[in-house]
Amino acid sequence: MSSTIKIHAVSFNDTDTSLVNELYLNALKNPFSCSYAAGEVVAMGDGVEGS
Repeated sequence: MSSTIKIHAVSFNDTDTSLVNELYLNALKNPFSCSYAAGEVVAMGDGVEGS
């Protein structure tokens, strides 16, 4: 399952900096480093539900 999202704006804050520098308590192996983003869903793959 996958979706495509067209991002219009993002913010980069202290949490994102900590994730990138692997200092965040729950750091992931491949973090998505923009905690807040605004955009639109432009495509949804098979099995993706919602509106």
